[in-house]
Amino acid sequence: MKLFFTLFFSFSNFLLFSQEPVIFTSIDEALKKPEKVFYLDISHQNLSVIPPQVTTLKNLKILKLNNNNISFIDSSFFQLEKLEILNLSNNNLTSVPDKINQLVNLKKLKLNANKLKRINPAILRLPALTFLYMEHNNIEKLPEDINVFKTLEKLYLKNNAIWLLPDSFSRLKSLVFVDFSANNLSQISNGLDARGLRSLEKIILKGNPLSVYEKGLIKYKVPKNCKIIW
Repeated sequence: MKLFFTLFFSFSNFLLFSQEPVIFTSIDEALKKPEKVFYLDISHQNLSVIPPQVTTLKNLKILKLNNNNISFIDSSFFQLEKLEILNLSNNNLTSVPDKINQLVNLKKLKLNANKLKRINPAILRLPALTFLYMEHNNIEKLPEDINVFKTLEKLYLKNNAIWLLPDSFSRLKSLVFVDFSANNLSQISNGLDARGLRSLEKIILKGNPLSVYEKGLIKYKVPKNCKIIW
């Protein structure tokens, strides 16, 4: 009998924690039971600002705000300390506030298709961030101290205007994947080092003005098993 109850409660707990979270698609609905809101999708709603009521959803883990018309982020937004995934792609952001580093549990940040010209160094100091998406922006170069980004595993920078890699890029020890396609990179071998980029498995470089000589240097300087897409 004891074994039966043990198995029963174990199975019940498995069902409880394996269920998909309820997805709320309306801020009004979410506010009716704010403590039960873990996933809020208010994308494609023509929002010009992030609804301030969002900050009352203290258990929020996933927030989708993509495909709106948001042009700034109010500092109060960064009270959402439990947030793990934030999607702000396809908006009108020209900058990201320094206070973003208060989102200490953020693991995935999507900022594709905005009007960003740089990667705010505060993003590098997000202690849990492993995925960063900043494709289709106007970024020209990476921060000089990008090596402080200790947790970064996947970096998406397709379709920007990047022309320079800092030497510090070669010290991103956790980086597994990077997409630099469709940028202005003509020389990046200075920012590559197999000893520092020891986890790198794939790098995408197609659509950059790389010479045959530079491609040879890149092959030599990335880890032996790293796949390069030209």
